Amino acid sequence: MAEEAGFAIEPNGFYVPPKDLVALRRAIEFLLDRPADRIRLGAAGRKIVSSLMTVEQFAERVAQVVDETVGGRSPNGSVGRATAAELVAPQ
Repeated sequence: MAEEAGFAIEPNGFYVPPKDLVALRRAIEFLLDRPADRIRLGAAGRKIVSSLMTVEQFAERVAQVVDETVGGRSPNGSVGRATAAELVAPQ
């Protein structure tokens, strides 16, 4: 099913080809329809990430991605680097 939809299920998540929005949509729909797979894949991914970095390191990496994606704007709209606190604070 997954391969026919354009994405591949791997032990710790999905492989969706870059820029393939249809495959991304189908992968998300796959998870929406399968709560047990959501839980299993989420736990597997969480285990991998937590073995590779701390919460602070993860937040720093997310800040880098946000910075690259939105051209240096933090979540509060100011120009400059977003802090980890800004990234996790409720909006």
